[in-house]
Amino acid sequence: MGEEPSLFRRIVADVAAGFAASNCVAPFVACCDKAVAEAAAGKTTVWSSVGCSVKEMTASPLRFCNSPASRYLMIMYAGTYAAANLFTTYNDVQESSTPLLKTASIFVVNAALSLWKDSAFAKMFSSIPPAPIPKPALFSWYLRDFIGMGVIFVAPPIAAAHLKEATDLDETICETATQFTLPLLVQPIVAPFHLYGYVLYNNPTASAAQQLKMMRNGMWGVVQMRLTRCIAPYSVGTNINRELRSLLQGTS
Repeated sequence: MGEEPSLFRRIVADVAAGFAASNCVAPFVACCDKAVAEAAAGKTTVWSSVGCSVKEMTASPLRFCNSPASRYLMIMYAGTYAAANLFTTYNDVQESSTPLLKTASIFVVNAALSLWKDSAFAKMFSSIPPAPIPKPALFSWYLRDFIGMGVIFVAPPIAAAHLKEATDLDETICETATQFTLPLLVQPIVAPFHLYGYVLYNNPTASAAQQLKMMRNGMWGVVQMRLTRCIAPYSVGTNINRELRSLLQGTS
């Protein structure tokens, strides 16, 4: 057995892996989140927006990756991955398991960055002049992130352990399978919270009946975008992050 990595090396690896993984997924997610924001504002449909973003990305990849939308997503996921990594290192050093505290810690980081990102997207891609984000919209996005972060970052290792025990499959296969499938399963649950925040921002004077109609009209497109976008950061990106962290820490 090799020598255990130092705490400094662990921390550097945690942050570096998160930053590298986020750069792999941010441009793709930017296309989807921009589509949700523009469609919620009534400017276009989600797939038309995605098509325009893909054309921009194809025509000038570096320019698109350096766009404000991509930079917001890169910072958001770098912070989220790093927070998950650092808390995992804390548990490893303490030889403990605290899933509820881990969920809360990741949620705090992700929610702060996600609200910052969503607030910026609402203002950048809305059809109305920039305005303060309504508190109910922020609360809706908070609920989305709390539910999502628990399923995405905390549930997969627990589910993988049960899957390994039940099937005798290789541990890596179980971890990859649960990390890929659980984020997809939670998306239809969190999609309404994502859309509702934008509906509230773009239609501050709409009645409850009007808001409900907008939710019905836009829900299927948002579910599609949530299912599409989550593959990159939460099914692929988290696996990249985990493997890079293990490689950089010297524990792979």
